Amino acid sequence: MSPRFSHVFKFGQRWLNWLNRQPPDSVRTVVMETMVKIMACGTSLMGWSIWRCPDPQCNSEKRVKFTCKSQSCPHCGVKACLQWINNTLAWLPEAP
Repeated sequence: MSPRFSHVFKFGQRWLNWLNRQPPDSVRTVVMETMVKIMACGTSLMGWSIWRCPDPQCNSEKRVKFTCKSQSCPHCGVKACLQWINNTLAWLPEAP
């Protein structure tokens, strides 16, 4: 699995170190909420669902971790952008 963008902020506690150097109440609430979502995205902190094989003889299962679905998240935002592009292209007329 390739590293996630959030690892940039987690490595060496960069985000917390930066946050601790800021004056009290200078970081907007929306920034804090977004960073928490980005760092928790795709981890067990966001929760997960378990997918099991329907065959009673099979014991195969997979945990699928939930994503944050934030447009600011580099992982989730790209997905939302691609969906928007596809939806927009669907109603645009064919043209060169």
